[in-house]
Amino acid sequence: MENEVPNKVIVGKIRNCLKTYKVQLWVAPYITPEGNPSDETLQELAVSFSGQLDLAVTDTLVTLKYLQQHSLLRLNQNKLFRTEGIATLHLKVGDKSQLKGLKNPAETVQTKLNVTGESLIDVVKEQLGAQDLFVKVVCNGRVIDPNKLVNEQGVSHNKTLFCMVIHPENQGKMQQLENIMGSIKGTKRGAELLAGNSSSAPQGYGAEILDQNGRSLDIPDEENEALVVALSLHKRGQAFLKKRDYKSALLFLLEADDEFKICSSSLLQMVDNYAILNLDISWCYLALKSLDALSDVTERLAKSEQFFNKSYGQNLQRLYALKGSTGEEIALFVRLYTLQGVAAFHNDQFQEAVERLKKADAYISTLNIDDTHLTRLIELGFEPIESKQALRASNGNIQKAIDFAYKKREEREKIEKDEKEKARRKKISKKLGKCKNGSRVDLDAYYNMVNNLGFEKSLVAEALKRHNNDIAESILAIQTNFEELQEAAKVFAINQSGYKRLTAMGYDVEAAKAALQHFTGDVTQAMEYLLSNMGEVPTAWSDLLRECASADQLPELSMEEEQAFLDLVEAVEEEESYDDILGLREERMYIDQYLTLIQH
Repeated sequence: MENEVPNKVIVGKIRNCLKTYKVQLWVAPYITPEGNPSDETLQELAVSFSGQLDLAVTDTLVTLKYLQQHSLLRLNQNKLFRTEGIATLHLKVGDKSQLKGLKNPAETVQTKLNVTGESLIDVVKEQLGAQDLFVKVVCNGRVIDPNKLVNEQGVSHNKTLFCMVIHPENQGKMQQLENIMGSIKGTKRGAELLAGNSSSAPQGYGAEILDQNGRSLDIPDEENEALVVALSLHKRGQAFLKKRDYKSALLFLLEADDEFKICSSSLLQMVDNYAILNLDISWCYLALKSLDALSDVTERLAKSEQFFNKSYGQNLQRLYALKGSTGEEIALFVRLYTLQGVAAFHNDQFQEAVERLKKADAYISTLNIDDTHLTRLIELGFEPIESKQALRASNGNIQKAIDFAYKKREEREKIEKDEKEKARRKKISKKLGKCKNGSRVDLDAYYNMVNNLGFEKSLVAEALKRHNNDIAESILAIQTNFEELQEAAKVFAINQSGYKRLTAMGYDVEAAKAALQHFTGDVTQAMEYLLSNMGEVPTAWSDLLRECASADQLPELSMEEEQAFLDLVEAVEEEESYDDILGLREERMYIDQYLTLIQH
């Protein structure tokens, strides 16, 4: 009986009762002078608590003895840490099926904390029963780095280690996980290319960060790379999450978490991705039956709730007042409250758990749609998704839904038009080149000098670049250094239309650029030289061209990195369907499961 593990809810209720009455089971009168449990006083306490909690005396006594054993064990573990510096760490295995055939895998490990991550992983493998296990260890939402000391990675006494384990006989899964680690590296590399130099990315892809309404955001260059990498890793993680491959998803999401932490808090308030990332990480732990292993889950979910409340208002009232909810925001709150309910359950906060789970269930009920109203909107020419979104945003009012659907179409068309104009200006700005300080040419200043002051376009561009968009200095430069600016403009033209005219005639790209550079952009002279010399240029010209090429141009991706990049593009372009988002099947399952556990 003493080795029996009691019901979780009963344990929680009795533990709360012990806290309320400040009962310490590890001291007298519940422990004899010899250090043994006092059966008589434990029996008396069981009778008292069973009456208060409406539990059977036998169940209460079993639970008290279980908690007492647990307390005494923890007492000894704390003493060992104080006296010898040996920490006790609790093991939580995500997929216990991978431990089949292993003899008595331990639930804890004991180790010094000034050891490397590799040493810790070896100890974990030994305690789980096989040194040839493939193990990834996570503590506090951070994958343990084998090459760093564990006490530098948030590992401390009594922490829980979440272990992603693959049995050595399962070669397929081992290879899959190794591929995932390589894919993470490639994704980060591809995202860095997108953020820093889009022209070097495969197939000419570029990165654009949008807000919740689909408008692009202007992100400072110093934070742009970290944010693009974070968003890319998050998107790849969500792709695996959709496939219910929770181990792979979690590895990507934890890497994204590290990248998001580089960004400033003000930047994270501009987009909802970090709040959603915390939901996704928590959801992976829940799906792996290890939500209690994520020690900061309450803090993560609180941050998500704070952001959602700020964006949408308490109970979504701000969202409804501004534009109505099409359901996606409600789905976020359903997942949030479901996770908070489960987290509260594992913290023995059963009343809080019931309230959160029931709140999630109530939000689900608001998503129901009248089929006749849906048919009416579709008959008016709206797509099924548009119709569902409009009805949910209008609380089922058919006339309001029609107005909403037309308004959203107009908004989408305006945003699309604005974004096209922004993209056009960005393309022109990129074509004009960068200023000495690294900033882009100010297009408003450029058009002002060209259209209102009548200066030649190429001269204006060169002047603004040399003087970092200072209009007065640029005007003075054109007036006093006309010829110098004209020569500079010719040289800049090398990488613009000049070499394209030559390559269209069949000349090699490098030879065309080298000839243009030598003749300071004079296409006619370059053409005559190439014609006279069979399209070849002196080696010195080619060497000079390479020296003058962009020193900061990024190297090409390896085959593995390019594949990971293309996987990233696929994940970014693949949007989850509206009906999938609002299916909420798993949320309904967890709500029913945990309400049943608490109420029975």
